[in-house]
Amino acid sequence: MHRLRSKIANAKKGEQHVGNYLNITKIQNGDHTEFTKMYCAYVKNVQSYVYRKTKNKDDVQEIVQDIFADVWRKKKSIHSHAIIWTIAKRKCIDFFRKKRTHYLACEKLDSTILHSDLVEKQEWWTNFLQKLSQKERDIVCLLLQGYERKEIANILNISSGTVDTRLHRLKKKFST
Repeated sequence: MHRLRSKIANAKKGEQHVGNYLNITKIQNGDHTEFTKMYCAYVKNVQSYVYRKTKNKDDVQEIVQDIFADVWRKKKSIHSHAIIWTIAKRKCIDFFRKKRTHYLACEKLDSTILHSDLVEKQEWWTNFLQKLSQKERDIVCLLLQGYERKEIANILNISSGTVDTRLHRLKKKFST
């Protein structure tokens, strides 16, 4: 009952209290001690909230630090502790935006590298096929299309032994 009277009396004086009777007016005026009290009162809950949203232990402390830094910068406009939760929500959204932007940039880089790899592979295959005789090229192309050796022999009207011999020579030719 005494706390309620004290709260009412302070409210009449124009002071606003939040949480464990934090003095918002003092925080608005730049009182570091009162801000520290607010930080201590809310930091664990804010950390839990940020972790639940981000599921990333490594970034929680940095995000929480940013939240309270923003609260300090906006101290003149604080009217209740709700500002902490509003800023926390926005910081979590920013976290995912940055993460998504980073992911998209990496995806674009991977795509560029993949395209580059494909171009290099295509150039390698072009050079490889140019070094082959027409008979060797026919066998390699049919193998790449998924045909078995016996099927290749039937398609090219040659014996399966000839296909095996040509493949053996190809391996020998390019293994040195």
